[in-house]
Amino acid sequence: MDTSSFNNVLQLMIEIGIIVAIGAIVITLLIRIVRIFAQRVRLSPMVLEPVYFVIRILGAVIILSLILNKFGVNLFTILSTIVALIAIGFVAVWSILSNFLSTWLLIILKPFSIDDTVEFPGEPIKGKVVALTPLYTTLQNAEGEYYQVPNSLFFQKTIKRKAGEKPVDLGEKFEVEEEQ
Repeated sequence: MDTSSFNNVLQLMIEIGIIVAIGAIVITLLIRIVRIFAQRVRLSPMVLEPVYFVIRILGAVIILSLILNKFGVNLFTILSTIVALIAIGFVAVWSILSNFLSTWLLIILKPFSIDDTVEFPGEPIKGKVVALTPLYTTLQNAEGEYYQVPNSLFFQKTIKRKAGEKPVDLGEKFEVEEEQ
């Protein structure tokens, strides 16, 4: 190893050491400042533990980011990408969970039954309830066409209901798989 390479590595190690030392000092100072403030306003130490945890984690992330930046890696770009992917995944799962939970609310609250005619005023959706699945309620209109209505829609919109001739409780005719 020649002298310039050794000097570059040594300089990098010193810079990383300085980053870690300054970061540790800043984290310690922030925790002390919070502790002093908490004593003045008489906060319980139990309340402060989560605050200390957040300070330590954020401090560690910033220190790690600064160190990785020395190697040309931008941690904030990686973290933003991960957060964006989690948010997208949450939105996708939220929609499914919303419909699934709405199914159970429909079974429990019984706003309509199988064989009832249901319509959404102001919408072109009207039909006889023929099936309930974990995500959708199937309506059949007068022309024999089927509508797959997401179950959460029944809690977001006003529905108009006409009782059927032989209504069947939704819980009795719950279908796990869609037939249409």
